[in-house]
Amino acid sequence: MMPAMITPHLPDTPGFSASWIADAVGGRIVRGSPNDIAIGVQTDTRKPLTDALFCALRGPNHDAHNYLEQAAAAAGFLIDEPGLARYPLPNGNSFVIAVADTSEALIDLARAYLRKLDPRVVAVTGSAGKTTTKDLIATLLLGQRVHATIGNFNNRIGLPLSILSAPPDTEFFVAEIGISEPGEMDELAALVMPEISVLTHVAAAHLEGLKSIEIIMREKGRIFAHMRPDCPTTAIVPADLPAQGHTYAAQASQVWHFASPGTDPNTEAHADGLQWDGDAYRGQVRVGTDSFDVNLPLPGQHNIKNLLAALLAVRALGVDPNLRALETFLPSGHRSQLLDLGEFRILDDCYNANPDSVIAALKTAIQIARPGRAHAVLGSMLELGDASTRLHAEVGATAAELGIGSLVGFREFGEHSVRGAQSANPALATLTSSDPSEAATFALGHAAPGDVILLKGSRGSHTEDVLDACSSILTAPQED
Repeated sequence: MMPAMITPHLPDTPGFSASWIADAVGGRIVRGSPNDIAIGVQTDTRKPLTDALFCALRGPNHDAHNYLEQAAAAAGFLIDEPGLARYPLPNGNSFVIAVADTSEALIDLARAYLRKLDPRVVAVTGSAGKTTTKDLIATLLLGQRVHATIGNFNNRIGLPLSILSAPPDTEFFVAEIGISEPGEMDELAALVMPEISVLTHVAAAHLEGLKSIEIIMREKGRIFAHMRPDCPTTAIVPADLPAQGHTYAAQASQVWHFASPGTDPNTEAHADGLQWDGDAYRGQVRVGTDSFDVNLPLPGQHNIKNLLAALLAVRALGVDPNLRALETFLPSGHRSQLLDLGEFRILDDCYNANPDSVIAALKTAIQIARPGRAHAVLGSMLELGDASTRLHAEVGATAAELGIGSLVGFREFGEHSVRGAQSANPALATLTSSDPSEAATFALGHAAPGDVILLKGSRGSHTEDVLDACSSILTAPQED
């Protein structure tokens, strides 16, 4: 059973009239009838466009007004006034609405539609775990009319598109909010105005734009400044959050906490009874005054924390959690996925990475590898700014200290991870490489049957290429 995600152009995709769109975005209809209808919204000409509204966005490296002809199948177009003057409109019966800024218009359109739906909104942010927590909340709400952010569409383009794909009967919307610059949280949290806000974790991530942990804390904490004003609100935060984060959360009507297993038992959600059996965590968790038997098929103590945060969010909504759906939970791609390839287990967690999440993944790999060993291919952690070299070396040293069996430093900053590992354990088998096949061959060559190989890195490192290479090596025909 997949997490509750609905993609555009399903039968329950919403329809928007040209007049409603124009009113929502403050635009003017320059072609077509006010009664013309578009089904769903798209910003990418590579996606299905038949009957959709195509919003032509401009960015630092692209201008979708250049591709209006490729979007000719769309039912309508949202373009900016300079684009209207400069670019020819595609032939056909599509309607056209002109606005001052299409990026702002996309957000305005999503805001108007969300206000029309008026669902109960849960918003999730954090330096790690936000996509998994969002997916867990959506899964625990299965059976309700729930819609969630599509994949990790969590920025000023993806979040509006997720809102605009919500079915007209949506009662619960689970919004993931990701930021990389100051001010982004104010814009996106104000867009969704959550009733319940979840902060999963705060760590060194996106330092190029956010500069320091203190700024990250401040900007993430702004999620609590934009909660819905006309109802009781709930802030859900980790118990070990620094005091500054708790101060921000205090803006909600109530603040609930969750804790790592074996730490603070005096929180609203706690799990000391879960044990990993090789395929899932099984046992009891406590949420408020209730205890639940759960099966969580996700490895890692950090994912137990994500589950506790999700259970608290569902409790705040007053809904019984769908624990049966949890048993077949599938995370979004390349997040905490355990794969059996031949005699080896691959822990595929290579969608994104920062120092804290890499260390958590290393601990997870070591835990689930017992009695065998864990090995790691660590792709570069990106957007760490001037701290990149130091942080990669620190993570490499930690990997060696934790007892990893071998280590590949993959791509741009891989050499610094390896240097850090060698400084902690000169005897550790290491490799620096940018070649997926070489990295895979090295990791498989040092692993024994039953061992676990962790793949972890930032999205831009494409560490998943090593997974493909491992699969190719292990499924290749053997020579006689």
